[in-house]
Amino acid sequence: MTTPLHLRHRADRFLRGLYFRVLRPAARPVVSDVVIRMSYGVLTLSVMGFVAGILLIPIGVFGGIGHAAAGHGFFALWFALGSLGLAVLSAGIGFLLGFIGLPFSADFITEWPAYALALGLSLAGCALLAILIFLTPLPAWGAVPLVLALVGGAAYVIALALPRPRPRARARARVVRRGGPNYE
Repeated sequence: MTTPLHLRHRADRFLRGLYFRVLRPAARPVVSDVVIRMSYGVLTLSVMGFVAGILLIPIGVFGGIGHAAAGHGFFALWFALGSLGLAVLSAGIGFLLGFIGLPFSADFITEWPAYALALGLSLAGCALLAILIFLTPLPAWGAVPLVLALVGGAAYVIALALPRPRPRARARARVVRRGGPNYE
C-alpha cells in the first residue's frame, strides 16, 4: 500500500539524487566565468518567474472580482482561474530555472547587490512584457522570448560588473581530545 507520505519521500529522494548526482557534479569541473555569468542570467529569469507569479495573483483575484461586479459571471471565473493558473505556471518555471541554474553559480550571486539587481531586472522585464503584449501589435509568442532574451542578456552584462568575492583565509583546524585540554 502506497501512502502519500511514501510518495513524498520517493519524490524527495529522486530530486535530491538528481541534484547531487547529476547537476552538481556536472557543474563542479566548470570553472569558466562565462558559465558563472550565464547562470546569473538564468537565476534572474528564475526570479522573474516568481515575480510574475506574485504579480498575477492579485490581478486574477481583483480582476475576477471586477468582472463579477460588472455582471460578467462566466468571464470573471475564466479570468480569475486563468490568471491564477498562469501564476502557478510562471512560478513553476521559475523554480525549474532556479534548480537548473543554481549549481553553476558562484558565491557573488548570493550577496545582496546581486539579489537587488535581479529583482529590479525582473520587475522591469515584467513591465516590458506587459507593454509589449497590450500596447504593441507584437503577438505574445514573439514578446515573451524577446523579453526573456533581453532580461537574460542584461543580467549577463550586469554580472560582469558585480564584484568578485575575495578568497577566504583558511582557518587552522583545532584538535579536540577527549579527557584532556584542547590543543591547537
